[in-house]
Amino acid sequence: MELENYVITHKSTFIPANDYLMPIQVGSCHHDHINGYLHDDEGDNISELNKDYCELTGMYWIWKNRNRGVDYVGISHYRRYLCLNPDYAHKFFTHWKRYYIINSLTSMTFSELGYHRVNVEKILDSVDIVIPECSNCTERGMKNFYELYINTKRQDLLDHILDYMIERYPEYKEASELVRNSTKGYHCNIFIMKADIYDNYCEWIFSILDHVYKEYRQGKIDSKESRFIGYYAEYLSGIFFVKCQLDGKKVVEYPAVFFRHCDGKDRSLNDKWEAAKKSIYRFCVPISSVREKFVYSLKDKVSRKFEG
Repeated sequence: MELENYVITHKSTFIPANDYLMPIQVGSCHHDHINGYLHDDEGDNISELNKDYCELTGMYWIWKNRNRGVDYVGISHYRRYLCLNPDYAHKFFTHWKRYYIINSLTSMTFSELGYHRVNVEKILDSVDIVIPECSNCTERGMKNFYELYINTKRQDLLDHILDYMIERYPEYKEASELVRNSTKGYHCNIFIMKADIYDNYCEWIFSILDHVYKEYRQGKIDSKESRFIGYYAEYLSGIFFVKCQLDGKKVVEYPAVFFRHCDGKDRSLNDKWEAAKKSIYRFCVPISSVREKFVYSLKDKVSRKFEG
């Protein structure tokens, strides 16, 4: 069982030594090539669109140019990785997108994520897709997905994209409705998939996004967001994951982690303090809840006594 896990980055960064990790520089056509990295401006590529497509230019390159002999394709970002060891990730606090925040990416912290062969093969042996734990947008829901992003309020453009998707791929209508009416969402464009599913995913998502981008270039639609294609891809990816589940594919969720610092320098004391704070928080919140209930109960009794 072979996995190629591509780490997408636009700059030189610390890449832990690991058999599975393959760094790829995106937007390479606009910058000097980083030695030792793959580059998204070689072979069949859309590197020049990186400003709008973000990490998708790297995903496109992988689709078109990768080794066809691998079983699984993984996508990570230089700051964001799937954690295949949930017990480690759950020590830390989470962002609203449901990724766990760790101070420093080092060889030691990466070793805790579970990317050793025995664990990887155990996880992938019985699954088709590994995706991040979904966020829970309880206040607004996924209908108002773009209100979750600063300065990105184009719900009408999302409606336009979904209409085109359903027109071209009517079999995705049910999955689209399920996502639209849900409070749960998937973010970050990171995952591990069987290679053939990854190829199907890319063919599907790029056919939709390329159509929208063509309309944008022709002036048929308007967007002032330089990264708008990347944002819409996150939403579409969620629909793809749900469709795979409806089709009977085994899709599992693992924590996603976000590293504040990616220079390889050890900030373990900060990480230990963050983990300790979470333990204290877990201990104190139930106590404070009990205390609040007691205080409110006491106030209620006193109030009723005086009213009587």
